[in-house]
Amino acid sequence: MKIYLVNPPMLPEDLVGKTKSMKSVVNVIPSLGLAYLAAVLEREGYQVKIIDCSLGLSHSDLIKLLRKDKPDILGITATTPAFVNMRKIAIEVKECLPYTFIIVGGAHLSAAPEYTIGFGCFDVGIIGEGEIIFLELVRHLEKNGMFNLERIDGIVYKENGRIIKTRPRQFIQNLDSLPHPARHLLAPLSHYKPTPASYKRLPLGVLITTRGCPSKCTFCDRSVFGSTYRERSVDNVIKEIEELIYKFGAREIRFFDDTFTLNEKRVFQLCDKLKENGIRVPWTCLTKVVN
Repeated sequence: MKIYLVNPPMLPEDLVGKTKSMKSVVNVIPSLGLAYLAAVLEREGYQVKIIDCSLGLSHSDLIKLLRKDKPDILGITATTPAFVNMRKIAIEVKECLPYTFIIVGGAHLSAAPEYTIGFGCFDVGIIGEGEIIFLELVRHLEKNGMFNLERIDGIVYKENGRIIKTRPRQFIQNLDSLPHPARHLLAPLSHYKPTPASYKRLPLGVLITTRGCPSKCTFCDRSVFGSTYRERSVDNVIKEIEELIYKFGAREIRFFDDTFTLNEKRVFQLCDKLKENGIRVPWTCLTKVVN
């Protein structure tokens, strides 16, 4: 079974409008979400390819590639700004590759599952963390096709004109059980361009060491990772940092946890391990002021 995972095309003006000065600060970084999906699928023996259109692949070139390769399953992720492009891809794929099964996920789908699946161009939507659900879907499709999808928790789909949302999926508690993201399926780090003045050295490597955030900030959507805080072990994180530096050439690290400093003790443990292992690279993180 041939599985393709796509990050939709996004022109700079789609994100920041037509102002030239704003286009220069567009943040283009690797898709950790797709890389995690691919890693889990590869571990189970599936053939996976990631197509990251954020690096400049146009919509027409993407469709040409998909028409040529004819994937059995197409997974598409998207934030809200990219939703229009995601839907456009799905509509054209349904026209030229009617037997390709389209799975959609990401922040937009998770925040508005019924609305998104209601457009009718996606076969199934994955709500929340996608790694285990995507794998279950692939195995289910191999054996049962579209029949009995209600057995899979954490999905939304349309059947006979009716939108069906299954039971919520439990969050992954043991994050160490997930393989490190399949960065070998992404472009080299040097191809990505983080926001200017947000780093000291390039290439920049990005990773996430926790999931979930108990804070209730009004500007933040928690539909993917939820409010239940979960941590990877310090040793597991150190191994990924070493992989980023020594295998993929990162010269700086950025932690994309919602609130990296939530567990102060763990942050100090991680810093001690970095020193102990001789890892001397600049790093940044996301945090918040707490009372």
